[in-house]
Amino acid sequence: MENSTITTASTKPLIFLVDDSMLFNNLLEEKLNDSFEFNVLTFLSGETCLNKIHLLPDIVFLDYDLSGTNPEALNGVDILKKINTVSPQTKVVMLTGNDKGSLYISTKRHNAFDFLLKDENAMSAIDNIINQIIKH
Repeated sequence: MENSTITTASTKPLIFLVDDSMLFNNLLEEKLNDSFEFNVLTFLSGETCLNKIHLLPDIVFLDYDLSGTNPEALNGVDILKKINTVSPQTKVVMLTGNDKGSLYISTKRHNAFDFLLKDENAMSAIDNIINQIIKH
């Protein structure tokens, strides 16, 4: 079975949450589990996410700035490029606390499905983004 769609009857879609904030990962995981039926894996670094990318997640919520646990860590765009190489069908939603337009342009240039600011509206925007992915 090809892993190009998240609307399969036999398996739950696989979602990766990649953020160096355990708190944000936990909040997002709780939101996803309350609203949808997904298998969710969380990662505190892009490198640990890449170690599991062979599982071919349907969606990855990926923080841009992953330096909280390691100042030398790859940033989200670097991780996005590697995900695209291994699993081009995976829909990547970039997360950031920085609203610079250049980040948006850079992530879209590298085939991010969407870009989400980590602000007071982030959790309510998740449903909309996931519904867009399902329709896509």
